[in-house]
Amino acid sequence: MATPRKKIPCEISIDDPISSDTESELELGEDEDELELNFSGTLTFNSPSGEELAKTPQVTAIDTGYVRPCDLNTQSNNTGRYRHSGKIHTERTNFEIISAKTVGDGHSKYVAYTVAVVRSIGADSSQALIERRYSEFYTLNQSLRKKFPELMQNIAFPRKTITGNFKLQTIAERSRAFEQYLSHIFTFEDVRTSPEFEDFFYNRDLQVAYKYLCVGEYQEAIPVLQNALHLEEKLLGETHPNVIETLSALVVAYCHIDSDAHAHSYAKAALDSIIDDSDDDVESNVFLVPLLRTAIGICWRIGKDKRHLEMRLSRNVKDVFDAESRPALKELVLRRFMSHTPPPT
Repeated sequence: MATPRKKIPCEISIDDPISSDTESELELGEDEDELELNFSGTLTFNSPSGEELAKTPQVTAIDTGYVRPCDLNTQSNNTGRYRHSGKIHTERTNFEIISAKTVGDGHSKYVAYTVAVVRSIGADSSQALIERRYSEFYTLNQSLRKKFPELMQNIAFPRKTITGNFKLQTIAERSRAFEQYLSHIFTFEDVRTSPEFEDFFYNRDLQVAYKYLCVGEYQEAIPVLQNALHLEEKLLGETHPNVIETLSALVVAYCHIDSDAHAHSYAKAALDSIIDDSDDDVESNVFLVPLLRTAIGICWRIGKDKRHLEMRLSRNVKDVFDAESRPALKELVLRRFMSHTPPPT
């Protein structure tokens, strides 16, 4: 059954109802004082009853807390393994526009839409949030139509208009259209694994995190990596290779700020998602051995039993020289980000 829509109050100030040709921006001219309209309204999304609405948690900030903490010494019941395809149940991933607001940017204005990504599976009721404007949705749509013309030919997208972009009715209609648009394109695996789709949702966070990691600003990189991880887990599934790479980056960051307890949890999650190299029917993950070596060091520092990790390491390397010849986890993480993001400026 579809997730109930929410009715969320939002204050929207409108200084000029006439937009520029760029659709989502408002250019103010010399006679801007002649047109000043200010009012507030409510953005409505086919709301449930008042009683049901009262039970709906209000989202006030992006939740960057990690939701899979666990102990490296506990035998995991997670049967998820490293799957190169990263397939998930697309019908269980929902997209909702939970708010919209006008934002001033110098002499222009635009509407910023907050998109919540929720996976209606198991006990996962948390939301991963991004904020995007119409022009960013439009760029995504144009790029996907150019790359996948056959897949995208029957997918509707809210058209540009010359005027009325800041009207409550226009904002509400676009919000519903964006929800339907994202839900539709997400059903196509080629689309949801494309660089264009990844750039729209989480690659910009990974690019920022990469810059922080390269200059040793690990504390600053952590919340950005956590937000990217939250989105990746919703959109790709918890055992996808990209998720494992981001988990590894968080292990590196927490180790460098001497927060072994957090590094311990993220290392456990990453290792639970990787199958051993000794299983010939599954593709090897290059992060496995470096993660095991790092996890063993963490357990040694915090006094945890590391014997099961040492046994797993011995099963996946030929000898001590083989283990030591593998790149360190930090080197692998930086190499991964260098291959997926532009160099820092």
